[in-house]
Amino acid sequence: MNIVIKLIAVKITESWPFYCDTCKLSEESGKYSGNKATVNRFLELLHLKE
Repeated sequence: MNIVIKLIAVKITESWPFYCDTCKLSEESGKYSGNKATVNRFLELLHLKE
């Protein structure tokens, strides 16, 4: 399964900055693309971080 997330001025919580990036998440570890900080935030948010 792959998840593609395209963000347009998204602010998830008050403590997070605004995001306007695109990243791709995958079930396979290491097969992510996009800004590393954005990928890590969404892996954490979606409880996919190992």
